[in-house]
Amino acid sequence: MTQKVYTDADLFNREILRQTYEDITTIQDCLSDNLVRLYDSIVLVLDVFYAEDEGEELGRPSNNKVIQTIYHLAGHKQRASLMSKLE
Repeated sequence: MTQKVYTDADLFNREILRQTYEDITTIQDCLSDNLVRLYDSIVLVLDVFYAEDEGEELGRPSNNKVIQTIYHLAGHKQRASLMSKLE
């Protein structure tokens, strides 16, 4: 897949950069494994960020941060968008 990839993630942060590369590979592999062919005009947009772990959401204090990715496959010509989340 030679799609264009856009992100505003902090790529100077080594962990964020590593996760971004890993997520791009995961998405490419998934598309390839499922024989999905995208138009050349489709772009991959990644939002890679630190999020609180689930323990804090359940009311338990936590200092643990996890990296979370939300991605979109957007086709401007097709006026279509697919959004999903990787954890």
